[in-house]
This record gives sequence, C-alpha cells and structure tokens, in this order.
Amino acid sequence: MNSSESERNRLREPTPKIIDDCTWTLTVPLFNRPLIQDPRRSQFQYPKGHRIGNFIIESPLGRGAMGEVYEAIDQSTDRRVAVKILPAQAVATADRKARFLREGELAASIRHPNSLFIFGADEVDGVPYIAMELCTGGNLRELVEQEGPLDQKKAVDLIIQVCQGLTAAHGAGVIHRDIKPANCFLTNRGEAIVGDYGLSVSILDIDATQLSPNGSFVGTPAYASPEQIRGQELDVRADIYSVGASLFYLLSGETPFEGYSVKSLFTAILEEDPIPLIKRAPNTSMGLIKVISRCLHKDPSQRYQDYFDLIVDLEQFSSQAPLPVNPPRRILAGFIDIVLCQIVFHSIEPVIPFPWLADLLLGIFIIVFTGVLEGTKGLSPGKALLGIRVLDHRGSAPGLGRGLLRASIFYFSVICFDLLAFAIPAFSYSFPVAFYLVFIPARKRNSWSGFHERITNTRVVGKRVSKRQILSAVESELGSGPFDHKLGPYLINSDYGKAPAEGTVLLGFDPQLQRKVWIRVRETEAPEIPTDRRDLSMPFHLRWLNSKRSATESWDVYEALEGTPLIAAATANQPWTVVRKWLHDLVEASEFLLGNKESSGELTADRIWVTTEGNLVWLDFPAPGIKTSEDQLKKRANSKDLAGIQNLLLELGAITSRSTGKYFQPHYPLDFSIFQEQLKKKSIESMVELKSTIAAFFRKSVELNRAHRMKMMALIVLYPLIGGFTFALLVIAKNIYLVENHPQSELTISCLDTLREYQQGLRPLDPEAEEREWALKAYLAGPLRNALPDSTKTIFGDEIIPSGILTEYRNVLDTTREPGTEEIHRATEILSDMLENPPRRSLYGGIHEAYEWIFYWYFCLVPIWILLGIVFKGGVMYRIFGIAVVTRSGLEASRIRLAARTLLAWSPIILTWIWIAGSSPYDNISDPRWSDGFFRPVFFLGGQFVLSIQQQHPIPLIMFAVLLMGGMWAVAHPDRGLHDRMIGTYLVPR
Repeated sequence: MNSSESERNRLREPTPKIIDDCTWTLTVPLFNRPLIQDPRRSQFQYPKGHRIGNFIIESPLGRGAMGEVYEAIDQSTDRRVAVKILPAQAVATADRKARFLREGELAASIRHPNSLFIFGADEVDGVPYIAMELCTGGNLRELVEQEGPLDQKKAVDLIIQVCQGLTAAHGAGVIHRDIKPANCFLTNRGEAIVGDYGLSVSILDIDATQLSPNGSFVGTPAYASPEQIRGQELDVRADIYSVGASLFYLLSGETPFEGYSVKSLFTAILEEDPIPLIKRAPNTSMGLIKVISRCLHKDPSQRYQDYFDLIVDLEQFSSQAPLPVNPPRRILAGFIDIVLCQIVFHSIEPVIPFPWLADLLLGIFIIVFTGVLEGTKGLSPGKALLGIRVLDHRGSAPGLGRGLLRASIFYFSVICFDLLAFAIPAFSYSFPVAFYLVFIPARKRNSWSGFHERITNTRVVGKRVSKRQILSAVESELGSGPFDHKLGPYLINSDYGKAPAEGTVLLGFDPQLQRKVWIRVRETEAPEIPTDRRDLSMPFHLRWLNSKRSATESWDVYEALEGTPLIAAATANQPWTVVRKWLHDLVEASEFLLGNKESSGELTADRIWVTTEGNLVWLDFPAPGIKTSEDQLKKRANSKDLAGIQNLLLELGAITSRSTGKYFQPHYPLDFSIFQEQLKKKSIESMVELKSTIAAFFRKSVELNRAHRMKMMALIVLYPLIGGFTFALLVIAKNIYLVENHPQSELTISCLDTLREYQQGLRPLDPEAEEREWALKAYLAGPLRNALPDSTKTIFGDEIIPSGILTEYRNVLDTTREPGTEEIHRATEILSDMLENPPRRSLYGGIHEAYEWIFYWYFCLVPIWILLGIVFKGGVMYRIFGIAVVTRSGLEASRIRLAARTLLAWSPIILTWIWIAGSSPYDNISDPRWSDGFFRPVFFLGGQFVLSIQQQHPIPLIMFAVLLMGGMWAVAHPDRGLHDRMIGTYLVPR
C-alpha cells in the first residue's frame, strides 16, 4: 500500500519536470556557469578547448531538441559569446538544418533591448552555428527554482520586459511559438530578454503551425496554447497565451495545467480550466488573476489581441505604480457620490416621518452604495468620472467588508455634521470641513493617506496612463543599396555619406544574416576598439560587431538601425510620450558614462540616433545623415559630469521646442517647462534627483484631450442639473403626497398660479381677464377654501408647500368674502375649461420648477466659479484634472492674466447680469415662493433670466448662444478655447 501511494505521488509530480525531460521540448538556458550536476553533461559533443571556426569552446551551457549551447570565446573579436550548434545527428536532416539556420536569420532581424542579440551565423566544416549574446543571469525558470515564487511586482516587471521584446519580434514579422520561463533569460542588470527562436516562424508563412514535417508536435506543451497542440495556424495570440502561462509559473512555481502523462496534459489544456491561481499564490491580486485568465482563454478571440493592451493592464500591478490622488480630487468624487445618492433617496423621502431620520437613512444609504461598489469594483460613480480607483495593498479592489468599513469612516463625520445641524444651524454650512477631517494625517510623504485608508490599508490612485509611443513621421535616413562593392565579408554602398571629421561611414550588408551594418573606415594607425567597448551590450548603446586592422585596411563594423539622427527627429513635433522616453534614455546613458570614465566617445546630440520605434541609441561617431545646417545648431556638451548632462537635456528641450516653427505653441506638460528652467539654473544637485524627476513624467497624464474637457464641463453643468432635477423629484414626490391626502391641492395651486399671471399682466390679450380673475378668487374662497393643509400641522413643516404660496392663499381668503351658491355656480361656468381638464402638477410642476432651478443654480454658482478661478489660478477643476494654464513660454500664467481669462470665460453671464440689473425688464414679477431670504438676489436674477428666455428676449438668448458656442469650441479644441486665444494662454497637462 505504501508503494502504491508513493507511485501515485510520483505521478503527481508537477508537470514542468515531466515536460522538461521530453526530448522534443526546447530547454536552452544561457547562463555563464557549467552544469556540473547535470548527468547529461557527458553527452555534449564538444569538450573544453575544442575549436569550431573562430570559436574556442569554454563550457557547455545547455541543450535541447534544436541544438547544444556552449560558452565560447570568439578569437576574431576577443568577445565571450554563447554559441548554439546543431547536433551532429541532426545535421544530416535537411529540415533540421534549414530550421536551425532560419532561427539565426529571424533572431537577427529583431533589434530590441529585450530580445537576444545575434552576432553571427554560419557553417564551418558542415557544422551550422549561431553566435549570440551571452546572458550571465540565468533564466526565469532557474530564478523561480532558486528563489521560489516571485513577488507580484517583480514577476510582472519581468513579464512586461518579455512582452516588450516580443512586441519587437512581432513588429519584425516573427512568431516565437516557444515562450516559456526557460527561454526568457536574465542579463547582468537583472532584465529579462527573449531568446531561443528555434521554433519561430515568419507571419508571412502560410503554414505557421506547430507541427513538424512528420506531423509530430514540437514545442513545450505546458506553455502551449490549445491551437498549438491541435496543429492549427498560429498568430501573436498563441504567444500571448504562453506569456500568461509563464507569468502563472513565476507567481506560483507551477504551470497552469497538470497531467500524469503528456496525453493527460494535452487533454487538460484542450478541455479543462486552469488551476485556480489564487490557490497556488494566495497573495496575488484578483485584478492580475483576471489578466492571466484572459491570456489563458481557450478561444484566441477572447484573449488580448496585441501586446500593448496586455502591457497596459499589467502595468497596474508593476513596480511603476500609479501616483496617489490628492484629497481635493477625492473629496469631489465623494461629493458627486452624495449628490447621486440624494437623487435616488429623495424619491422616498416624503414617506419618512422625521427629517433627522431621513438624513440618517440617507447617510446609511450612501455608505452602503459607495462601500459595495468600492469594495467589489474599486470604483464609485464619482471616482469613475474623475478617473481614480480604490486599491488594497495587493493592487486589487479592497473587498466588500473593507469597502464598507472605509466608506463608513469616510462619511461618518459628514453624517454627524448633518445631524448636528438640526440642533446647531451653523453646522448646515460646514459639511466641506467634515470631508477634510478624515484627511488630517494626509501628507505627500505618506501618499495622502487619510484615517479611513490607514485603518483599512487601502489607497486611492489615478489610473495609470499608457499610450502607444508613436514617433511622428520622420523619413528613415539609413539608406539602401545597391551594395555593389565588397569589404571583407560585407557588401557595401560606396556612395554612402561622409561623417564630418571622423572618417567615412559606409552602409554595408551582411549576406549571412541578411541585415544592414555600418562600416566606419578608420585611419590605418587607428587604435583597436577597447575590450570593454567590444563586450558592451547596453540597450542605449550601438553594438560593435567586427573590425579589421592591417597595413592596407582599417575599419570597424556596427549594427545599422533604421531611423534618423536625433537632431532631425526632434524637429518633427514629437508627442510627449516620445520626448519623455528620450529624456529617460539620455539619463540612463549619461549615468552609465558617469560610472565608466574610461568609455570612449561623448554623449552629444550629434552622436545620438533615433530608431523607427523611437528608441535612442548612442553612436561612436557623428550620426550619418546630419545636414550641415543642423550640425551648426548643435552645441557640443561633454556629458561626463552632471552639469554636462543637464546641458544635453536642455539642448534636447530646446530642439523639441523649436519643432513647432516660428510661433511656439506649448503642448508639453508644465512640469517639463519647470524642468527646463531647473536645467538652465543647474539647480538639480544629484543624478538621483534627476532620475526621480524624469520618472515622475511617466506616472502623470500625457495629454489634454476632448475627454478631459468634456468631463470638466460635465462637472460644471452637473451640479445645477442635479440640483434642478433633484428638486423636481422632490416636488413630484410631495405633489403625489398632496394628491393622495388632499385631492384638490393640485387645482388650488394651479388656480393661484393663473390668478398671479392675471394680476401681474402676463395675459393682456385675454378679453375675459377681469371676469376670470374674479372667478378664480371666488372659486378659491368657496369650493377650495380648505383645499390646502396647514403646513405647520404636517410632518414636513414648510417643506410640503412653500410658505410664499400659503401666504398668497391666505391673502386671497382674507380679502375675498365667501361666495354664495349662485356665485359659485357662475364661477364654475367661467372656469369650466380648467375644471374639466384639471392640471397634473405632480409631473409638470416638478419638471417646470426643475427647469427654473437649473438657471437659479447657474446664477448662484457662477460667482463661485469666478472666485475659484482667481484663487486657484484658473479654477479648481483644472487642479483636480491636472491641467495648467500657461503662456507661450510654457510656464504658468500670472494671476492677473488668469483672472482676466476667468472673467472673459464667464463674460456672457456677467453681461447678462449687468443687463438685468440695469433694465429689470420684468421687475414687476414676484414669485411668492422666493420672496424672502438670503438668496433673493440670485432668485431674482435667475427668475428674470428664465422669464426673458420664455419671452424670447434677444439679449439673454444671444448671451446663452455665445456661452454654448464657447463650450463647444473648447471641446473641439481642448488645448485652447476662444478666451485662451484672446488672452494668450494655453492649456497643458500639469
């Protein structure tokens, strides 16, 4: 029994061990130490010291179905490389040999820091080989075996780097088909790069399947997609599946599917769901689990369709976490949630017997509403509108319990202040203070964490902004053939240009790897390239490939990249996503120079090349293609000290600023302009400060678009709209209550409204005006004498019927004697049309009053918006959405200019005020509902505006049309409204 149990346990060993022992999988770890414990070492073909062409074998590194890999020394270049050699038994197979040579060709077509670099491929004495970059950090599978399952952030960072390398491969038309942790290697900098393109195919191949010519499966099943196992045609989504499976392994140490045999593993991949990652890695964020599940979907159409979308979702869980959101933006989100909850809650408020109980229940409703949404989704309506979300320490939604606790703490002070207002009226106007109480401990150094976040271990962050880095159209200046001359093993174009004062740079072609190279012709007495430079393999540095020194020939060969000189590319009005990456790459390159004083060359603007993907590469010589006039604009700066680096960054900023032509229009963030000023003053004191400043550029909004402006205007419009329609819902609910308990209240209020119109002369064309006025008074004093309740005897007090209407009603009763039977009969005949079709104020009245209230609230809020625009330099909305108002210099506009801009933006409303105050076209109009109180001037202006619109007066209509046109223009041109053009300001991301 014990033996059978042990046999079952043996069969249940993790699948990767079974799969890695299969001879038809690829396991080629490129690390720089011999596999001393590997029992298969004796099976390697070549011992140490064996010579293959120019390569001297040092030690075996690994083996797989597609070849053996050795660490070797290239005697022609003195470079340590990894050499992959096709096994002797496979050389005789034409298909294996062709596939092997094609691997070198496909891998050589990919140029990216996260893809293994190929130095050469050839055949010596019938033995094909590929010489490639030697990775000294092992591979991702070994990393997990040594350290165990990785931390979430570290695992995601590594997989993002893998995705970036695969993006370059796909851009070169290559599908990898064997992505797994063992084929993702680590550099000495700890970065992941993609290697082993032994199973790769071009997307131009018609039959891009996973089957070998004899119909057998070739690959690694544990990481293969269902369509790979079925032998179907593949595309990039098959590699995305393998990426998801690899990330699953990094987080858990296991593959997504297990099987007691290869057949059972195939069955699991094709028919079963993956093992729940939460069971294998319980600390993994639920959001990240959803990303991995989407990658592993059996239907390719349900997976990510490209790497960019996958990277965007992965970045939310990487070490490049989004920045925390400051309190004002979060308070506004909370206020929006409160207002939305009030709209829903006001529909049932009339049936609640006590006002304080209604407020308490509203508070509970707000807590439950926001707590449930934030706990389960990480979003409430207000936070979704402002682009922020709630996360726990793992980067997931905090969960239902934590979400409810968080909302309870956040809204507790607001509810308390609201309830205290029943005893102390002053608290009615102090609810903004209540919001800020929870943020007493919030500081920038603690990520603006309030009491509610410290207790629940949550945080509020902005959505990380990722955009496809699209280089503005620049013509590649690399050049092309004909390659009609030969120099060593290379074909060259002898007509290629000459670099100033540094010798001739020729464009060459490597026929073996089918790629272009640069050949720099040197003086015969030129020194050899230093060994450190030969072995240099930094992402921002041009790779040296070969050289020759003799009495007749002296030249160095470098990889040639499609692209253009930085000086030319920077003048093409590049987007901010490109410029900020350039800044980052320049600082990385400069930091390397500071730490390597012996490095040859200088990092100057004329020695920097921009690839077609937008990456910067440092050349050892002035960039080919620089025109003389552009070169004269260059200010050479030795970047081997911090001041020189700042000069170089300042020069890049100056070039990009000139890109818009004679009249510079700011379109980069305000932080960039401030950064430029710091560079001019040399106020950045350390490389750490310089790097942190540039790193912050990647965590902030990258552009100002129509969506930003529409959200801002929606919030400006939202409050009066919500105020008006909330009042409408409240009025509708109260009217329903009146109709049910006082059936003739609707008719009474309608009669009062009609009587008021006759008394104020709003119906001058009615020939029976005098007679109908008498009939209305008689009917109110007779049949409708007790139609309206005494508001002091209702549970709502004055709220059920406005005190002005009750006063007007009592005045009619006091000044009109009670009519007799004949008078009532006569009044009924006169008002027969009204009585036969009684009004439906329960609906019309609420909507009509909401329409008026919208304008009332606009007139109430405009002074507030103007004041905030002056106090907060442009307006609080700009601060909340991270927008700055700048001048042509790119720096923030002065307070005087911003005040003028604010007044100009609201000038249609201000001019309407002046017109109303000066002419008072309807000053005889008096609405008894708003006859008294603090807001009487606002209600007067709002009422005048509403009536002037109703009477189609041209002045307010014109002003309203101008305001609407200005808003539409601002949405269509989000970076500059009409008032910006008049004042000379621009809108840019902060």
